[in-house]
Amino acid sequence: MFEAENIDRPASEQERLEKLLRELRNIGKQLRLGVDAVRSGKIPGEVLVQGMRAQDPLPAGPAVELQPLPTGGSFAWLGPERATTAVLYCHGGGGVSGSVGGHRERMEKLGRLCGSRIFGLEYRLAPEHPFPSDIDDAVAGYRALLAQGIPPERIAFAGDSHGGGIALAALIRARDLGEPLPAAAFLACGVFDRTVVVQEGFLEREVTWELNDPVLSYGPFLRWLCETYLGGEDPANPLASPLLADLSGLPPLFIQAGEKEVLRGQSEKLAQAVWRAGGEATLDIVTDMFHNFHAYPLVAARAAVERAAEFLQERLDP
Repeated sequence: MFEAENIDRPASEQERLEKLLRELRNIGKQLRLGVDAVRSGKIPGEVLVQGMRAQDPLPAGPAVELQPLPTGGSFAWLGPERATTAVLYCHGGGGVSGSVGGHRERMEKLGRLCGSRIFGLEYRLAPEHPFPSDIDDAVAGYRALLAQGIPPERIAFAGDSHGGGIALAALIRARDLGEPLPAAAFLACGVFDRTVVVQEGFLEREVTWELNDPVLSYGPFLRWLCETYLGGEDPANPLASPLLADLSGLPPLFIQAGEKEVLRGQSEKLAQAVWRAGGEATLDIVTDMFHNFHAYPLVAARAAVERAAEFLQERLDP
């Protein structure tokens, strides 16, 4: 494990961070009110889902051109057009929201930094398409890359938040199906064990570090997200909670999380589980950061993505 260098930020960086945290606290308050309204029966869960989807940022530039997958999901090519390596990227959004368009800037930045074409996965969303529809779409996307003649050693997986869990579950599923595995994976701020998250008192029992996570620091919101995504399926299913799966035989993983985020412990436990299984995992806990910090214009966020891109590039271009 290594941590980001703890240096004094310039005033402008500190001011950006504080302003951003204020904005995220307002979003967190709105989500808390929405979840409380759902739990009390004042509004149906679908209303909160649609509200979250409406917050997905509009992509800059030309519209993202999606192409269909046989499972019902779709994908879009982003990043350097002449690249000879590919990264299958699974966006975040709790399994109920998010899109390739909304994550376009983040995907393209990773592609530029590691010199790879980005295969942005537009997986199907719950509650209309609950678990494991998104994992089925990810495996179908990987097979589409292989069918295009891209060797597995020239492919990597990546994902943030919910997408980090999808990327890991898709690796496990591809391994179990006998598919050749990609060269590496980058998992950012992922949720890897829903058996813990769906329990009452999750935060009080599991979070033993200083917490500064404005959006995910309300336990009922996390439980509602997991329950909506699972659609009645058992959270102990190894694909829903890949931390419980057999983690042997996986490619090298770069696991990254914020020091002060709710899900930090899941990344730490995943790295430890991979090491026990004899695998390779690099754990990068980024000082002072919160969940999904990669999405914002912070010096620490850019440096974190640069480290992840270097890891992927080294394994895609040995």
